[in-house]
Amino acid sequence: RQMCIRDSLYTIRVGDVTLRMVLYVDDVLVSVPRTKAGRRAAQSFERDFHDRSGIEFDSDFSEFLSIGITQNEKGITLDALRYLEDVAAQFFPGGVHHVYETPTLDGLAKAVDTPLDPDDALASAPHTRYHQIVGTILYLAVTTRPDLAWAAAMLSRRMATPTSWLLLQAERALMY
Repeated sequence: RQMCIRDSLYTIRVGDVTLRMVLYVDDVLVSVPRTKAGRRAAQSFERDFHDRSGIEFDSDFSEFLSIGITQNEKGITLDALRYLEDVAAQFFPGGVHHVYETPTLDGLAKAVDTPLDPDDALASAPHTRYHQIVGTILYLAVTTRPDLAWAAAMLSRRMATPTSWLLLQAERALMY
């Protein structure tokens, strides 16, 4: 028996145990209580799922939506290392030569609120780069890097009219 909570999140009862399942495109994530009954319920669900769909589960789960997942006796750790490596290769093909201790310089809020000087407006190609970098920073801020949220919010305010200085700030935040 299952109950749809949202389009992709389900709860599944197997005996007295409740499993939670997330479906996203071609990924399935099942959360199981860390008990003997939970393990038995998971094995039962896995067999039933395989019999119905022909799909086998990878029990060595270490990544979901480019977010690394490490589980040990202390808990679960999420990281975006692989995603960041892919992003660095995309935006900085020559390599990242400097990593910053803070995501932005002082003055970002003022620069965002300053009217645009037409001479400082970005051409269309850097404009697209700005959008892509800010979108990446937003994803990181929401998933694994909440310390980037303020920079993401400030940079997002100038999506329609970025400047070369704001592009440098976005690149700096990404290298942070």
